[in-house]
Amino acid sequence: MERSQGILGKEKRGLIDSGPVMGELRTVARYEAFIREGAKVNYRAEWHPGDGAPFLGPERFVKKIAKETVRLPISRRASLKDLLKSVATKAGLPSEILLRKGRLAKVVEARDRFIRQAVLEQGYLASQVANFLACHPSNVSRALQKS
Repeated sequence: MERSQGILGKEKRGLIDSGPVMGELRTVARYEAFIREGAKVNYRAEWHPGDGAPFLGPERFVKKIAKETVRLPISRRASLKDLLKSVATKAGLPSEILLRKGRLAKVVEARDRFIRQAVLEQGYLASQVANFLACHPSNVSRALQKS
């Protein structure tokens, strides 16, 4: 909702450039219809680029993450289970809690740390991490964008 307020010009924090969106849609009514219609869409293939391009976001972000990604040989990387245990132990949490859905700040922070280490340091694909966590790949992309 906050983004919508910024695009509509109702929120003046300077964080959102509404020019491209409003230039394309032209009126508030068309923008609101676009948002309402988009809320009905559950999945679109272009939002989930897959293993060939495992990161979602602006091109600058994707290039930054791709540079930081170090692919270890499969034989040298930690298993996802061992990595999860390590991250959970450092956070003072049982590893099972990171596999559950939940929004406690400490759990979210540890889960995000696990995702970043798995993808950026250990070389796992975002889709592999999403499968391990039993979550949607977009959740993994969001965690990577936080870094």
